[in-house]
Amino acid sequence: MSRWVAKIEQQAASSLRRSEKVVAATFAQASGSLWTQAIGGGVGAGVGIVFLTGPLGSLFAAGLGAGLGATAGLILITKLASRRSGGGSTGTAGSATLASQVPTGRVMFALTNRRMLFFAMSPYTNTPKQLLLELKLKDAPKVTVNGANRFIGSMTFTFSDNSVAKTEIVKASKAQAFVDAANAATATD
Repeated sequence: MSRWVAKIEQQAASSLRRSEKVVAATFAQASGSLWTQAIGGGVGAGVGIVFLTGPLGSLFAAGLGAGLGATAGLILITKLASRRSGGGSTGTAGSATLASQVPTGRVMFALTNRRMLFFAMSPYTNTPKQLLLELKLKDAPKVTVNGANRFIGSMTFTFSDNSVAKTEIVKASKAQAFVDAANAATATD
């Protein structure tokens, strides 16, 4: 069992129905957010070394600065993503595409034996906070991943109306296992 499945089962059990089992889970963020966090961490580390080295020591200062910089980047991206609609989806402006339902920001995805679930993800504890969207398996999109073994890759949801929602993933998200399980489940449903 992946740690993401365990987090869904522990933290979001109230969102699961009776006899519903979590098959796979992963997480993603809005496109462009991971590089912003990395750059924020790098800038923060530089600032920490320059301004805090004397009083705190260089390694601690760099770590503190990187943490603060990455957190600032995460907060900025979360706020910007919450203003957008559609999670990087394609379609005409104002259109009600299926992809426009996909939440933006930090999202945890879960596949159960009945549904595909989309949860808001806590930026600090990496746990699911609130169920944002649920799709029956027959309505679930085809999911593809590009660069699952790179530091930063992408995960794409293609819906039956040909609308597309794109997110960013990191290698640690183990997205390929989620993609494989999602596509197997939707192919048999």
